[in-house]
Amino acid sequence: MSLDAPFSAPLRAATPAPENNSELATLPAPRCLHEFLARSQHDHFGFFETPGDSLREAQDRLILRGARLLQRNSLVVDVGCGLGGAVHLLAAQGHRVIGLDPCAASIAYARARASSPRAQFVASDLTEFARRARGARFDALLLTEVLTHFSDIGALLNECRTLLRSGGQLLVHEVVQHPSLVSRPGGFHTRGALSMAADAAGFDVLEARDLTTRTSPTVARLGRALGEKRPELLSAFGPERPAIARELDEWLARLRALELGFARAELSYQATLLRCSARLGTDSVVLRRAPRPEPAPLRQPQPPS
Repeated sequence: MSLDAPFSAPLRAATPAPENNSELATLPAPRCLHEFLARSQHDHFGFFETPGDSLREAQDRLILRGARLLQRNSLVVDVGCGLGGAVHLLAAQGHRVIGLDPCAASIAYARARASSPRAQFVASDLTEFARRARGARFDALLLTEVLTHFSDIGALLNECRTLLRSGGQLLVHEVVQHPSLVSRPGGFHTRGALSMAADAAGFDVLEARDLTTRTSPTVARLGRALGEKRPELLSAFGPERPAIARELDEWLARLRALELGFARAELSYQATLLRCSARLGTDSVVLRRAPRPEPAPLRQPQPPS
């Protein structure tokens, strides 16, 4: 089933609001800001099908598009789960889900909102969890916008392979940069780097899709909400968080850089589905579509008239 086929995401019940802003203030930026604005427990892009989609609906849809490829009652690990939105969502779909995040405050926030025993949370990074798993095998791993935390994609995939059963799925959503760019100002990996590393690590590439058109509206939504609610954010967090004004400015600058990168085709948003192969070797890549043509040259900004 294609990752870019139309998909209608069911609505979730509203996320319980924090009892007070002190709870949000314990979270790192920009997670605390994102949660204040969206109340979705997600801090990633969304997949928009109509202009009327809320950010929360679009974020749910992005995750559920991958979850529909799983058999019911799959054992799933969400690596870098943040505030637990994907974990709760997949648990409600009948999967058993473990959310990993090295941020103890984020895990505490997510755990406090768990409504199903199928959703579990562990304050841990991937390496520590793989060591503690002691040979356990999972049906799927989610890597949602976390590749910037891993400089070596090959090493990351090797670690993921130790946790997956043969035939297990690795679903990756990530912002990637154009191959012609030399530097990595946002820490993004080059488009195509994941697929190339997957073969050496023993993964079949089942899908590799460009979702930029559907996901890039997330940036404008967040930027607009951040501007409109800036006074409210400053008032809500000010007493608890003296650095809130600087954090707001830094997040807004990052959102603007993303928006410019998408507009110039320097950045794109990719969804990649990998399958843990029973073999290792250079013949393990299986594409369900024709290879992507060579990327077009970057559009140069026009001089002001």
